[in-house]
Amino acid sequence: MARPPRVLLFGDFNVVHTRRYFQILHEAGCDVFALDKGCPPNPPALLKGRYFAGPLQGRRLFGVLGAPRAEALTERFIAAQLKFLVASFRPDVVHVQWVDDWAWRIGRAVSRPLVLTAWGTDINQTRDPAFDAGARARIAETLSRSALLIGDSADLLEQAGALAGRPLRSLSLPIGIDTRFFRPGLEAEAFAWRRRLEIPADAPVILSPRALRELYGHHLIVEAFAALATRDAFLVIKAYDCWDDTYRERLIDIAAALGAGERLRIIDEVPYAELPALYAMADLAVNFPAMDAFPVTFLECLACALPVVTNPLPAYESHDVAQRLLFTEARTADALSRRLDEALGDLPAHRRRAGEARGFVCDRFDAALTAGTLLAAYREL
Repeated sequence: MARPPRVLLFGDFNVVHTRRYFQILHEAGCDVFALDKGCPPNPPALLKGRYFAGPLQGRRLFGVLGAPRAEALTERFIAAQLKFLVASFRPDVVHVQWVDDWAWRIGRAVSRPLVLTAWGTDINQTRDPAFDAGARARIAETLSRSALLIGDSADLLEQAGALAGRPLRSLSLPIGIDTRFFRPGLEAEAFAWRRRLEIPADAPVILSPRALRELYGHHLIVEAFAALATRDAFLVIKAYDCWDDTYRERLIDIAAALGAGERLRIIDEVPYAELPALYAMADLAVNFPAMDAFPVTFLECLACALPVVTNPLPAYESHDVAQRLLFTEARTADALSRRLDEALGDLPAHRRRAGEARGFVCDRFDAALTAGTLLAAYREL
C-alpha cells in the first residue's frame, strides 16, 4: 500500500500501553481508529475523535431469555457490530491488543488481516493446568487466524506458536519509549518526590514499579528489603493495576512484622507524565515476577540511567538487554536481599553502567523506531 495504512486498533484504552500504541501509530502517519473494550466515560484526548466505545453486549437479555439463549444472541449482536464497523471504516488491518475472547470474536467476525499483540499474561496464563480449557482453545484458534503476531520476547512467541499448533508469522517487538521523555538528570524533581514521601535526601531508595499483584512478587521484595544489611534504605512500591485489595495490606503487615514498616512507602498510581521523576528519585529498581514477558519498565529505567535488579526469566534473554540487568541467583527473598545489598554497596559503578545502557536503549528502542517497524510490517500483509 502506497498511502499510510488504515488501522482499526482494538484494546482497553484505560491501559497506558494501548494508548501509547495509538499514539505511536498516529505520529507515524497511520489513519488509525480506536475501538475500545474498556469504555472509559471520557476517552483520552490523544484519540482526537477517532474513537468508538465498543461493542454493546446486550447484557439485559440474560435476565429475559436466560443464559444459553442470551449468550448466543449476544455473540451474534457483537459480530454484527464488528462487521458494520469494519465495513464503515474499511481498515487495511485490524490490530488487537491482548489475546482473549474479544480477539477471538474479532478474528471470527472480520475479513481484514488480523494483527495481534500479545502482552505476556494473556499467553503465559495458558501454561497453568488449571486454566480453563475452553478459553485456551479460543486463544489457540485466534492465534491460528492471525496474519501477524507481535510479542515482546522470543519466549512469548514460541509459547504462542506451540499453543496455535502451527508456525505463526511473528514479530518480536517491544513497544518503544520516548527516550527524550525518559531521561536522567531530573535532580529537582527527584528531590520533590523524596520530600513528598518523607525520605531523607541521602537515603538509598529501592523502587518496585510493576503492577501490584502477587504475580510480581512484591511480598518477596518486602521480605528481602527487611533483611538488608543496609538499614537506612527505603522501599517505594508503586501501586497500580491491583486485582486484590487485600494484597496491599498484606505487604504493610509483612513489613511491620519484620521491623521495616517505617521505611516502606506504597504510593497510588503515578501519572505517566511523572514516571521519569519517580525513576530519578530511586537508586535501584527491583523486578521479581513469577512469570513475565519483556517489560517496557526495563527500557524506561535504563533510559533514566536507573539500575535494575531482577530474577532471571526466559523472556529477559531477548533483545540483548540481559547483560545490562543485575540478576539474582534465584527467585527467593534471600537471593534478592543478597543482590540488593551487593548493588547498594557499589551504586556509583552500577549507575555508570546504567548510564551507558541508556545509549543502547536510545539506539534500539525509541518509539520512532517502533513506528517504522510497525509500518513496514503492515505493508507486508
